[in-house]
Amino acid sequence: MSSFVLKTGLKFVLTAIGIIFVGALPSLFEGMSLDFAQYFNQVSSIFTQLMHPGQLIYIEKSGARPLFPHIFSPYFYSMEIFFASFCVALIAAIIFTYVTFFLPPKFQKAVKFLAFMGESLPDVFIIIIFQLVVVWIYLKTHLLIANTAGVWGDHVYFLPIVCLAILPAFLFYRMVLLSSEEQLEMDYVELAKSKGVQKQALLLRHISRNVVVSIFFYSKTVIWVMLSNLLILEYMFNITGVTLFMYDHPMPVIFTVCMLLVFIPVFLFFTIVQLLIQWITDQKVVA
Repeated sequence: MSSFVLKTGLKFVLTAIGIIFVGALPSLFEGMSLDFAQYFNQVSSIFTQLMHPGQLIYIEKSGARPLFPHIFSPYFYSMEIFFASFCVALIAAIIFTYVTFFLPPKFQKAVKFLAFMGESLPDVFIIIIFQLVVVWIYLKTHLLIANTAGVWGDHVYFLPIVCLAILPAFLFYRMVLLSSEEQLEMDYVELAKSKGVQKQALLLRHISRNVVVSIFFYSKTVIWVMLSNLLILEYMFNITGVTLFMYDHPMPVIFTVCMLLVFIPVFLFFTIVQLLIQWITDQKVVA
């Protein structure tokens, strides 16, 4: 356990330092040339400013304002949407995978093809389609089923969560389905079938227990996809979130602070999930 804590702590520190170095990258380029002295000065400046978070400021039209605690409002808003979308995507993928196994082979092929097509849909297209559908329903029925944008600081949740979850749901679905199909070909499954174990029990008790490790590793890729799409989502839904805040205040220290704030809960989430998987499956998971 002590070695796990040491490795996890070291990984956290190195990643945090890496984020600081990335945050200073704009200062590396002076026109078409590289200015390493300016870059390392910027890295040193970011380290120094992070040591005094209470003195950090950002610039608005009304003048300079303290970064803390103002940053927490857009930050928690983004994280609520982000983690809710992640959970929705994962749960939807698992449910649809389970349903797929009980469909006739012809329908299974159709569902897999639709899932493949769904992965190629751009997030911008998904967002626009959902917004247009909501507007069309409102024009036809005068019933507003969901808000299509945040106005005057109002928070919108339903459509942003759904839109951000769609692509990850397709990605998770394909991965869970492929992993489950691989498990179905294992010897222990044939042995269980010969003993009369039903397909439902195989999926729920045995296969899902082994697939969870694959889900854990693949979810890191999904997390990056979701983070890359979060700025587009916040812009198109007029969400006052943390990525839009970074975009509106392009300062190295602002970018670094926001990315560190995003990194911390993601890191803690994966660490906790890793420990749970090792406890449930009795398998050592090396993240």
